[in-house]
Amino acid sequence: MKKSAGCLISLLICVVLICGCIDFHQDFEVHEWGVFVKGYDCDNTSALGKPPDIIYVEKPVIYFHNSGKMKVFVSIANIDNVTTIPPADVVNNYTVWLASIDNGYVVLPNGSKCRYLFYEGTINWSTKVRADITVSGNDVTFHVKNGENYTISDVYVVYGYPVDEPDYLHRGLTYIRIDEMCSGEERNITVELKNETSFDLDELAKSLVKRGLTEEEVQEMIDHWKTWWFYPANIGIYTRLIYVIPQQVYDELIPLFISPAPSSITRVGVVTITDIPVYNLNENVSLKLSLDRTVYHVNESVNISLSVINKGDRKICLTFPSAYIADFKVIDENGKLVYQWSHDKAFAQVITTIDLSPGESKIILNSCWKADVKRGNYTILGWLPSISRIYSEPVNIEIK
Repeated sequence: MKKSAGCLISLLICVVLICGCIDFHQDFEVHEWGVFVKGYDCDNTSALGKPPDIIYVEKPVIYFHNSGKMKVFVSIANIDNVTTIPPADVVNNYTVWLASIDNGYVVLPNGSKCRYLFYEGTINWSTKVRADITVSGNDVTFHVKNGENYTISDVYVVYGYPVDEPDYLHRGLTYIRIDEMCSGEERNITVELKNETSFDLDELAKSLVKRGLTEEEVQEMIDHWKTWWFYPANIGIYTRLIYVIPQQVYDELIPLFISPAPSSITRVGVVTITDIPVYNLNENVSLKLSLDRTVYHVNESVNISLSVINKGDRKICLTFPSAYIADFKVIDENGKLVYQWSHDKAFAQVITTIDLSPGESKIILNSCWKADVKRGNYTILGWLPSISRIYSEPVNIEIK
């Protein structure tokens, strides 16, 4: 650390000698926002895509709030493959500018002006915030756990999905927002899937303004990122985990040095993680209808069993709003309903859950139907009574 600080001080002295004295008496503020982008890494669930080994840093910008003209020495560290505006020098682990500032505007080498310093590149960083998404019928459950040793805030988990063809045009969007999550906190939030793609970032904007950014700066960030966060082009299924890190963490990730020292520095870092694991119970849960045989006589009892099976690679929990968890019906050759198991029954209005380990099968309904019908062929079909039903394969029987 001392060696790095010494290199930076030596570099600053060289810049001053070459470029002239820096005015150390200006009173000004510095604001910065940056977005860190990373693919998701999950060891115990099926990720949708292979994550990169690095976190990308996309469009961080540094604003200056001052009156008059001044020169400032600016240095950032720990950025690889860096791109900057205006051009910066890269010395060892540092990216440095000697920037001319005119009433809050950065004067570029050609004399034109820009609202901010710009840089992007890559950093090595491992995040410990985890999330996954479970789809069951017409509901989606967002699971988030903050494994960091600090509080994160403005947490969004975003799930976009096709609702019609073509899937990159006709999509639904469902997301949740959590104001903040303390270290170690874990949340499960279930909401209904939506077919529209509207979203509201007013709460995020208000929160970022409270952190010290101006409304104009916040709007610039949101305008640049909102579509990619919530409605990216030409993607069928997409997911995002978005959250704001404390300024202290930002400072540790990308150290910032400015001379002369500003009266205050505000830095807002937004982490965006893609490819959150999605577990679709409609695809990973199946229902099997079993009979003791397929030929019966009139008025004979038909024994029927329904089993639910976890075809996925992780434990799941099926949740129902009442004790009504399964059903079946009998249909004649003309498609007419002749019997439905739940028709004359009442069910306790208590939340009912079924836990299933990977590959596990459980019988959830055993019943019988008295075949008091005329001779002929009939079809029996079972289902899980979720909003988007999960059906069994139909079973055909003969009544003699």
